[in-house]
This record gives sequence, structure tokens and C-alpha cells, in this order.
Amino acid sequence: MVALAGNGRSAALRRVIFAFIVLGVLDPAFASEPTFIHFTNYRAVFRVPTSGGAPEQWIPEGIHGWIPGIAIDDSRRIVYWVDNDYLAPFASIVGRSLEGGNAYSVVSMHDPSVEFFGELDLDEQAGFIYWSSERDSGSILRVDLDGSDIRTVASVAGSNIKGLVAHSTGYIFWTTHEGAPGSGAIRRARSTGGEVEEYLGGVDEPFALAVGPDSLLYWTDIVSGCIHRTDARSPTMFTVLDGLESPSGLAFDKSTGRMYWGEGNSIGRLQSATAAGTDVTNIATGHWPIAIAVAPANIAVDRARWGEVKRKFR
Repeated sequence: MVALAGNGRSAALRRVIFAFIVLGVLDPAFASEPTFIHFTNYRAVFRVPTSGGAPEQWIPEGIHGWIPGIAIDDSRRIVYWVDNDYLAPFASIVGRSLEGGNAYSVVSMHDPSVEFFGELDLDEQAGFIYWSSERDSGSILRVDLDGSDIRTVASVAGSNIKGLVAHSTGYIFWTTHEGAPGSGAIRRARSTGGEVEEYLGGVDEPFALAVGPDSLLYWTDIVSGCIHRTDARSPTMFTVLDGLESPSGLAFDKSTGRMYWGEGNSIGRLQSATAAGTDVTNIATGHWPIAIAVAPANIAVDRARWGEVKRKFR
């Protein structure tokens, strides 16, 4: 049996933990860094705090680059994005720490049959990256986080994929459209591979796809100007927001449950609302966010100040 009350060391540890919690609220040395929204406008990667402001360029614009997808590994604090060079031809998935530093290649293909890599998402627990590719007439592929063991999950020849998510049900869901109004659909396949199923049809032109805090599937429709949602187990469409201007990228802040999307109006903007579609807020303007990912907050600890606290409560 562990004696919590009478053990001096345990009591001291509890005091240190209490001090850390209190100082985390009261002392700037223990404050959380802002939660950042990372987004791409196809040509570069930007970031802006969820509180709003002027976006800063986080990844420089490439000479021939085309960046249609971005995702964040919360636990490992790494941003992944797709980078395409149409002139090479060259397609890659690139990673970089949220704290900065050099970017590194996870997957790269120098192949004339590679038209481009498209959307991507992560299964953090399993340690996989999923992405769409025009290679071999269209595929959804999977790779380990270290860049090994590339596998084809589904063949999707002829599909115009704009959004892709890995869901806890064990399926990969993605959006497609064939150009004509009402020809859009949400399709799915097992994350381990298998037959492609049409999960929900008759959608105008679905663009980005995201999983909400309620595990529902949310997507933007760039033609109807709406954000819709459906259950990942029962395909019934519900409109969350309408009257938007060409809504594109979409993502959720897991800590608050708020959703963020891009709009392609005359100047481009990034907006936010609750998952129910209330409290619509403007976050930033000047760019059209095509793909979005929200980074978790990070606790910034002043090491010298923390040492002082530990000595005080010893």
C-alpha cells in the first residue's frame, strides 16, 4: 500500500504539481503558446493564430510547387504537406516540426506517370499517412510515418478527389465530383484495402472533408456554398451552414470543437464557427485557404523559472 498522506516525498511532489498548475494560469513563464491554423493556398503554407490576425508564411512558395493537402500529427507535433512539381515531374510528401527547423521528405516519386499527389490525412495511432495520387490512373495510398511500406488502399480511376479523411470506423472516406451538378459523392474503402463503395451520392461539388469532434463527417460544397455533415455510419445529409462564397478547406480544432474553413470570395478569407454552425467569426483575409489543419497548443515552460519553483517546494 502506498501512503499518500504521510509520505513526505509524495506531499512535496503534489505541491510542485499544484504550483505548476497555478503558475500555468498566473505566470507568463508557464503560458500556453497560441493554437495555430496552418493552411495552404496551393502555392505556400501559412499560419495564423485561432484568435485571428495577419497570416505569416510558414513554408516559402516554390517555383513550380503545387500544395493541395496538409495534415498535422498532434502527438508528434509534425506538419505534413503535399508538394508537387509539374515540370519535373516530381511529387512528394514533406514533414516539418511545428517548432520549425528543416523540412524533410517522407515520400517522393520521380515518375512521368505521376501527375500529382492530392489530399492527405493521418492515422496517428496506427502511424500511417494516407493520400490520393493520380499514379496508375488514380489511387489512394498509405505509407508508414517513416516513409516505408507504401501500399495501395484503393484504385479510384477517373475520380476527382478533393477531400480525404481516415475515420475511427476503420474506413477511408473521400469526396469526388465529375463536373456536372449533383454528380458529387462521398466514397469509402477499408483502411486496410478493399472495394470502393459510394457512401453518399447526389452531392453538388464536395470539396474538403473533415471529422468533427462528434466523429461526424463534415464537408464543404464549393458550388452550393454550404457546409454539410453526415454520420459515418448512416448516410443522411444535414446542412450546417449555407450562403457561403466558394467554401474550400475545412478543419476542426480538437481542443475547442470549432471548425475553420476557407472562402474564395474576392479577397479570400478564413472563417470559424461552432460545429453547429453558430458564432461565425472572421479569422483572416487575403488568402484562399484550400487545405487547412489546426495545430494543438504547446505549453511553453521557462526552464530557469521551473527550477526555481522546484527548489522552493522541495
